[in-house]
Amino acid sequence: MLRRRTSRMRPAWRRFAKIAGLLFGLILAYQILLHPSVVQYLIQNGFSTVTRSQISLDVRRSSLLHGFHFENLSIDTNEGDPIIKIPTLKLTWFLPGLLAGHA
Repeated sequence: MLRRRTSRMRPAWRRFAKIAGLLFGLILAYQILLHPSVVQYLIQNGFSTVTRSQISLDVRRSSLLHGFHFENLSIDTNEGDPIIKIPTLKLTWFLPGLLAGHA
């Protein structure tokens, strides 16, 4: 009986499909995690857990490349005393500035 030799290399289409699937998954995760409502939820819950203060804000834009745009940023103590109120906060060019050491 003759045995058929199997190639150890994967076909090119399988490799392409895996890379395309991985890229699609990364892009989808990036879009979900940096959606303004998700960023707002994470900031509000994380901030109150760590500092025992309350934060309220409206996230208008969230992007690692173009930065973050927050409106109506308000930080209050647990008792409701205001600490700071900022009508508009723009953190532009977030990732390039962070990588260059300007943060």
